[in-house]
Amino acid sequence: MSVDPNQKSRYTNEALSILKSNFADRTEAIFALRKYMLQIELDEVEQKLIDSFDSRLWEVLKMGFLPKIEGNMPINQEVDLWMLAKIDDKTPEEAHYHIMARQLMKDYLEAVLLDGYPTILFKDLSVITSDREQNYINILAKQLIFMHIESQLGQAIVLAGKVDETPEETMERLQKNSSK
Repeated sequence: MSVDPNQKSRYTNEALSILKSNFADRTEAIFALRKYMLQIELDEVEQKLIDSFDSRLWEVLKMGFLPKIEGNMPINQEVDLWMLAKIDDKTPEEAHYHIMARQLMKDYLEAVLLDGYPTILFKDLSVITSDREQNYINILAKQLIFMHIESQLGQAIVLAGKVDETPEETMERLQKNSSK
């Protein structure tokens, strides 16, 4: 994908249209996606919603949940999960646990979004054992996973906008709100 000098957001109009068609004024789809991402059992209706998501939506979701630096995003829009790790105020020993938790979060999200099957169970991250260091890493990872999922779902809701709003109108509204 080449860089579009006029693009102001990491999400193209096509990506916004995909979010809009799946999530605009459809909170039940967002809640089903949250349960799916957190590995909470889905009822039949929720499972049908998840099954109805096409590959294009999953690709757009990966942009938010598993961002990668590729050099083709607008200025100030490139990001990856490592850039968000707050370790600059920590000693190397302290940072190690945060790095391990961030890696566990990344592995979890990749398993859910890319592999389609859980290799790490969300509920197991809060099982306390005699290994204090692993307990710390697991609980921190669980917090990171939950906060990241909530943040990305919130962003999807905002980006999806309203059903009667075009992608261009959504971007215009968001740009006006961000300048306040």
